Amino acid sequence: MAAFREHVTVSSLLGVGFAGTCAASGVKWSYAILGGILCGVGGMLPDLDSASGKPIRELFGLLAAVVPMMLIPKAHEWGLMPDEFVLAAVVIYFLIRFGASWFLRQLTVHRGMFHSLPAAFIAAEIAFLSYNASDVHGKLVMACGVMLGFLSHLILDEVYSVDIDGVKIHIKHSAGTALKFFSPHVLATATTWMIFLGLTGAICYEQGIVDVPAIAAHAEQAIAGAETETTQR
Repeated sequence: MAAFREHVTVSSLLGVGFAGTCAASGVKWSYAILGGILCGVGGMLPDLDSASGKPIRELFGLLAAVVPMMLIPKAHEWGLMPDEFVLAAVVIYFLIRFGASWFLRQLTVHRGMFHSLPAAFIAAEIAFLSYNASDVHGKLVMACGVMLGFLSHLILDEVYSVDIDGVKIHIKHSAGTALKFFSPHVLATATTWMIFLGLTGAICYEQGIVDVPAIAAHAEQAIAGAETETTQR
């Protein structure tokens, strides 16, 4: 298994390449830079379930600082005054830095569903939904940056699970525990997939792919029609 520093180094280098590629492709420079930064951060996210204290301290310290900044564009949408948002940002910081990190340690095991492909999709979807941009391309850049960094972590773990000693190849017990869709823990697997499906639905609703009010109206009409037919009988 690769060390925390190696994961950060690889994802950060990928972030630089990702930002450069986006900028060269005509993506808005601010989107490109932020996407590259999120790629570097994404490489640390799977270690949120680490048994070691250092990755969790580093990650939650960073997340506690980044999340309030990502919510700044939503402050006006929520009708918050500047002083109210500052107070909310302080509360969010302490909740993430200390509360969420403690809670996560109680619920997770290392190399659980945090080290999985659906977790990478979830991280990308959260980035997509969190970034308040009218331009969907900006949201996609953020999501792709997070996913690229997340996947670099999983792939690096799988690479390190193969020990090559001369002509001998030894497969460690950790092989296959990162790039996976399911885990032996049914509840953890089911919860992860439910979160993924829920976020996918939220994105479809946000982008107008699924018209929830129309679906609800059709459902009500169908129920009313069924009740009327039953009454007539």
